[in-house]
Amino acid sequence: MTNLNLVGGTYQGSHGFDGDVDWLGGTFSGAGSTTVLGASSFSLSGGNLKDINGRTLSVLAGGSLNWNNTGHDNGRIRSGGAVLSNAGQWNDQSAFNNRISNELNAVPSSFVNSGSYVKSGPH
Repeated sequence: MTNLNLVGGTYQGSHGFDGDVDWLGGTFSGAGSTTVLGASSFSLSGGNLKDINGRTLSVLAGGSLNWNNTGHDNGRIRSGGAVLSNAGQWNDQSAFNNRISNELNAVPSSFVNSGSYVKSGPH
């Protein structure tokens, strides 16, 4: 397993990535997938935009994704042709509203949830 801290720039390609991820800003793009395995964690934090374009982000059963931003609409996810798939636990831990929006291209994105989406803090 490999760890990745994405602060800016672009992680792209058709290859997948399995491991712990801390996504502070930047872009995931390309036809590959980013997978959060059962023993892995994925953190989205900070106020920078997070772009996912044409890529699949999967949280597998037993895995967790923790999303925490610094203010209303800061740290939101902008997507285009992406698939966000959650079979684990997606923890929306912000005291502010979070948003996933299809802003990057005309190809619709999807959020498929067969796990748990837990919102803590004000709704």
